[in-house]
Amino acid sequence: MQDAMKGPVEAPRRLPCVTEESPLLADLVPSEANRRRDAVATDAAGEPVERLPLGFFLFQCSTFWETVKPVALTMLITCLSVIYVTTEDQRRAARRGTNSYVVFSNDDDETSTADDDENSSDSNDDAERLGEGVINALVIIAFLCVVTFAVVLLYKYNCLKCLWGYMMFSVLVLFGQMGGLYFWTAIERYDLVLDLPTFFFSLYNFSVVGVISIFYQKGTPRYMAQLYLVALSAIFAWNLSQFEDWTAWCLLVALALYDLCAVLSPCGPLRALVGLMEERGAPMPGLL
Repeated sequence: MQDAMKGPVEAPRRLPCVTEESPLLADLVPSEANRRRDAVATDAAGEPVERLPLGFFLFQCSTFWETVKPVALTMLITCLSVIYVTTEDQRRAARRGTNSYVVFSNDDDETSTADDDENSSDSNDDAERLGEGVINALVIIAFLCVVTFAVVLLYKYNCLKCLWGYMMFSVLVLFGQMGGLYFWTAIERYDLVLDLPTFFFSLYNFSVVGVISIFYQKGTPRYMAQLYLVALSAIFAWNLSQFEDWTAWCLLVALALYDLCAVLSPCGPLRALVGLMEERGAPMPGLL
């Protein structure tokens, strides 16, 4: 009687058939393809080999490409600048081993320069030029060593404002003095017409905007800072190319040896700087 009052009895529901292809237990019951995918790879000796995901390799490739792009662009601009932004007086002065920063010249100066070149080739032999190149390289390396230790001390004692001020002043001088020499050489090389007020005004804007783009980075797009960093490296490399041949090669070897000692030796300044960064967990400015 009570069963009749409850109404018709519902038929029991049929449970779905659970298989490996069923979406209900797809995550719990792995298929054969999933078993093969999740199987641990083994080498010839049967030892398990850890497999790296594809995303790891893609990330490494993208990181490598992001590093190669600015370096390749800097090398290309530097090579083109050395070839096409150099006057004949600078080339002769570099071969002669004297100061190659010649701005104004005329025909008489070119004639006297050629005569001096012939006389200097007889008086200055390769041994003397090699000795002068070694002395010049040692002086530059000594200056770099002092500056590097000063940077380490400033970072160690948290004098970051002084460090930033030094970096900003260095970049401003490089853009203003070395960049001005670079642009003046290009103007002289291709006989461009430009008055001095416009030249200095443009150089001032170029230098100030470069410092703001690299250090302040507010209100400026990211690509502008990247372009200024490439220009910074190219201008500096172009100025180094104006050295005499023996001095340039001696400086190249000395810089390589100094970098090895500064990074690998126990008392190296760059190694000490990396140690301070690891202790504090704070990254160093990228330009530094």
